[in-house]
Amino acid sequence: MSVPEVEVAIPVHGRWPLVAHCLASLLRCTRAPYRVHLLDDGSPESTRRELADWAARHGARLSRHQTPLGFVQTANRAMQSLRGDVLVLLNSDTELTPGWLQRSLAWLVPGVGPLMPLSNNASHYSLPLPAGQDLFGLAELLAARHPRRAPPLVTAAGFCLLLTRSLIERVGVFDPAYGRGYGEESDYCMRCHAVGMPPRAAPDVFVYHHGGASFGSFKHGPEASANRERFFARWGPAYRRLLRAEDTSWLQQLYEAVGARPHGSAPVFEQALRIWARAGAGGLLREVWRAAPHSWRRLWRSFAAHPPQPVQGDVLFVCDRLAADHRLASLFEVHNALLRQGVRARLGSLVRWDAPGPPCLSGPVLLDSSQTRPQVDTLIACGVQARRWVAERLEAHQHGFDWHATQPYRRLEPLQPGALEDICTRLVEKLPPKP
Repeated sequence: MSVPEVEVAIPVHGRWPLVAHCLASLLRCTRAPYRVHLLDDGSPESTRRELADWAARHGARLSRHQTPLGFVQTANRAMQSLRGDVLVLLNSDTELTPGWLQRSLAWLVPGVGPLMPLSNNASHYSLPLPAGQDLFGLAELLAARHPRRAPPLVTAAGFCLLLTRSLIERVGVFDPAYGRGYGEESDYCMRCHAVGMPPRAAPDVFVYHHGGASFGSFKHGPEASANRERFFARWGPAYRRLLRAEDTSWLQQLYEAVGARPHGSAPVFEQALRIWARAGAGGLLREVWRAAPHSWRRLWRSFAAHPPQPVQGDVLFVCDRLAADHRLASLFEVHNALLRQGVRARLGSLVRWDAPGPPCLSGPVLLDSSQTRPQVDTLIACGVQARRWVAERLEAHQHGFDWHATQPYRRLEPLQPGALEDICTRLVEKLPPKP
């Protein structure tokens, strides 16, 4: 069997730090042969320089728009200029896991439409990172416990799509009527359904999706609203029929297999639409009426069913509470950087956090006063209560540090400038050599 020629096309519009992480993960995690096509959609000058330098060093093809045209036209350019058998449309705010391409290609049998890997941020097909698990560990679990089939989808999320040349030749490109974007991939998937090539999920592949880099607040604006109206004017009845007939038991089985918890990442509008498609307007009203007086019971059951978990890893950041705000941004960045280097970094919080959680590459762990001693080498306290929690659990072989470098509490050492780099270096040196 011949190996298909693969081209990975990455539309870019600024936000170089995210793009750099995406490209680094592509180099680190991809073994199958591929080419890279970078499509610069009117990025700022600093990003343009970085893209040109990266393309020159790695032999990538670089296309440029002097003024931003939007995702639809940029992606269409990639589809129209494909130099190979398979096109991977990859968002610049994604991070890949080892073996993603090899396993994805195995599902591209004749008749398959757009293929989407699983992700933490994929609308109603989202698979959140389980508590205490990082993206690499989750990818390994999926490779071992997936349902051995590529489940059909109603519509695929556009963060990472594999499209064969034969599919593009038959269905065409995204509809330019969707302007700068939002809804174009759903429209494309409905067109694929119409020709008998439905989208499917690659159940053994996980791609982390930061989200928000492509549209930001645009999806709540008037152009996005017009695109939603356009989509339902074209596909409303057919879309609702597919929703009613959809079997998502495979996703629930994966949740149970990997220990993930749904975090309601699908927008309320989409959740309501799916209930309405199955049960009509009356069913939607009954669901709202049934949920309102008993929401506290479901909250308690959720808490009781998911008590604080044991922690294993190399380093644990203990926070008073987790919040996706600027005060903890540097902590999240360091945590993610450690994971990218192979260090098993974990995040713990002494109180519950709002879904979907902070922008981290591992699932946060809930800690409490009854928590057993975490099996980690280094504990870093990030808050007043966290300092007390860490100090009470330090053992002789463990290191304890204070993230904020304030007055040390008991055995905690202030985390002085440069100390964190030393910790990271020591942890990386302890890693087993890679094959």
